[in-house]
Amino acid sequence: MDEQLLSARKKTAPYAFLEDDDVDPSGQQHPYVHAGWLSLSCYEWVTPLIHLGAKQPLMAYDVWDLATPDTCAGMYDRFLAAWSPTTRVSTALVRCFRRDLVAAGAFLTLSILSQVVQPLLVQGMLEYLADEPVSLGIANGYALMALMVTTTFFQSLFLNYGYFLSTKVGINMRSVAMDVVYQKALRLSASARHATTSGEIVTLMSSDSERLLEAANDGLWIVVAPLAFVCSIALTWIYFGVWPAASGTAATVVVLLGSSHLAAKIGA
Repeated sequence: MDEQLLSARKKTAPYAFLEDDDVDPSGQQHPYVHAGWLSLSCYEWVTPLIHLGAKQPLMAYDVWDLATPDTCAGMYDRFLAAWSPTTRVSTALVRCFRRDLVAAGAFLTLSILSQVVQPLLVQGMLEYLADEPVSLGIANGYALMALMVTTTFFQSLFLNYGYFLSTKVGINMRSVAMDVVYQKALRLSASARHATTSGEIVTLMSSDSERLLEAANDGLWIVVAPLAFVCSIALTWIYFGVWPAASGTAATVVVLLGSSHLAAKIGA
């Protein structure tokens, strides 16, 4: 029965009769859809547009149309498949974009791990310059410097691409929310329209949907930030001892509690 209802909803979807391709009116495919991993990681796919913008002012026809998976038409069925009247909208959005959210979280985690390695390499270089035994077991200064450059490069790469994916997911979530509110507003009955003001609808489509973008950008740090905290405390414990690590932990907890209290006061 649920499958029949979902099928009927899809057949009556407002985007059911739109073209489904990744081609803009000029016939040029969106480069992001078919870009390889190297092009995605280095943002080479957007370089031609930046180069064109450096030579002349960009016009609307110079910018590609959105790729189909990132349009409201492309995300409508995906959201309907993840949502039901008994499912929270936030849960449906996470299910709809869980692949990109997991990828963004993985890249941010790799960025944290790459950043953790850098103090170890700095310590190794200081030991090497002081003619002391290198704790990492690498007795070559060039190798230590090469590892430092490599980890710094990948840390920046992972961080930037993780932010890119989380921002992309946030924008898509905001688009889905605005689209769903708009479609619902078109289907309101006469009595429901009298009970709902235009200001409430505008708020849902503007400030409330904007919170989804902020949640996608900041929400992943709820998972990633504790890892960074544990790694920093562990490094402090290893290099400075138990008491400095305990003091740093206590100070961080006090700052977090104070910030949470102030945020609650401001948001009240």
